[in-house]
Amino acid sequence: MKQIEAYSFTDFVEAVVNAAKAGYCLDLTKNENMPRSFVGHYQVKMFKQAEQIPALLQPKPVVQELPKEEPKETEVKPFVPSITFEVQQQQPKKRGPRPREAV
Repeated sequence: MKQIEAYSFTDFVEAVVNAAKAGYCLDLTKNENMPRSFVGHYQVKMFKQAEQIPALLQPKPVVQELPKEEPKETEVKPFVPSITFEVQQQQPKKRGPRPREAV
């Protein structure tokens, strides 16, 4: 296991790339192995490929693909909403100057 710590993002990335070239890899199956940073302090645990946990080395299950069914042609009826309006006659608003009140 190799623990990488850096206080600069560029130094951190450079160290991870160099470790990957040396045969180390990430184990992202557990939270404690996830890369993390806290206020400019970057750290990650990397493992040699032979050290990896067995769950990563197990073959992945094979997923069988089901035969695709051809879509059936169905008649699509357009939706036409029925809209009705009720028209109410309103009294016309009075326009013009307001009559003066007698004093």
